[in-house]
Amino acid sequence: MAAALSAATRGLNVVLVDAGNFLGYDLHGAYKSKALWEAGQEWIGAEKLGWVCLPTGKELLFNEIHARVQQGMTDLTAMYLKYVHLKNVRFIRGFGVFRGPHSIEVDEQSIEFEYAIIATGSRPRVLPGINVDGEKIMTSDHIVDVRQISVR
Repeated sequence: MAAALSAATRGLNVVLVDAGNFLGYDLHGAYKSKALWEAGQEWIGAEKLGWVCLPTGKELLFNEIHARVQQGMTDLTAMYLKYVHLKNVRFIRGFGVFRGPHSIEVDEQSIEFEYAIIATGSRPRVLPGINVDGEKIMTSDHIVDVRQISVR
């Protein structure tokens, strides 16, 4: 995103191709994990100052926090899409396949270019022999979508 906007600001013709969610893990994982981290830090700080207390028998409502973080992600996505549009960056949702040193094909659409930047993103590493079930053993992809405390 930063490279696309920087190039567009310099007057270059930019096409942004994204096969997954807009900005992929950047919004889903990075934004959500940072928002949850900040919420947790604020909660701990307020609790230490005696500003927050939970009545006996009640839990912190992860569902509500998740909904607020999700809304923040939705708002941020809309803002970025608007900014991309204002900078005349062409956005194509799809999977790109290089067809030559200056050509890429996205869903049967050929795009010619002088320069290409490839940002493949990331995914959690799963170690051999460990069953990641999303409940007892989670990756960062799971943890950002936790909606309730499950203590066993």
